[in-house]
Amino acid sequence: MTSFAEYRETYEYRGDKIYELIYERHKYSLRGKRPEVVVRNLKSIFEHAFAISQERGFFAMSLRDLSRSSRLSIGALYGCINSKNDIPDIACDTIHFLHTELVQQYSEQPLSDALLASYICDRLYLVELWANWFRFLFRENQHLDEESRARIASLEQADHQLIARLINQARGHEVTQGQLLDELLIPRALLWSVNDWCLKNDEYKSDGITVDCYAAALTDLTLTLLK
Repeated sequence: MTSFAEYRETYEYRGDKIYELIYERHKYSLRGKRPEVVVRNLKSIFEHAFAISQERGFFAMSLRDLSRSSRLSIGALYGCINSKNDIPDIACDTIHFLHTELVQQYSEQPLSDALLASYICDRLYLVELWANWFRFLFRENQHLDEESRARIASLEQADHQLIARLINQARGHEVTQGQLLDELLIPRALLWSVNDWCLKNDEYKSDGITVDCYAAALTDLTLTLLK
């Protein structure tokens, strides 16, 4: 089991690389001509949009508000986005990409209790690394368009299916009486716990609970329930 510090150091899209990823995925719709300028401005746009969202709600924000907060001109904003609605769309696409990559990575490995424990940790570490992104999508979910809401829902479904598979196939048995526990309750409890860390991690941290402690406790609890 790796620590969060080790995970962060080896994770491909840490730091500003997330904005380079966004540029690569959306460069044909972004208006800016110079990649380095667009990447720098994207970072400012998202960081300030997330801060405004936390303070008073994203959909109460205008592009002029974002311009004042980020100190980017309206022209610079339009060099990166067509409208403020591009921000949740791009955020949704980015988190969907990162999450799908994680699920695919674990779907291709031999199944075991150790793999389940590793996935629980990595799933929490992904949320910790991109906490502002996940919290933004949680807060603004009701305002997203239908396609974006469906993509967010598909993340939970993919998590649920993978966790149920890790639990059941690693044990090499057909699920009968344990189906409700293994396929429904434990995956849902795990996802609830991951979401709780995302939404309340400031509260946990104020009590001295780190993401490593939380991951270890959640892993131990899960494996205990499965004995």
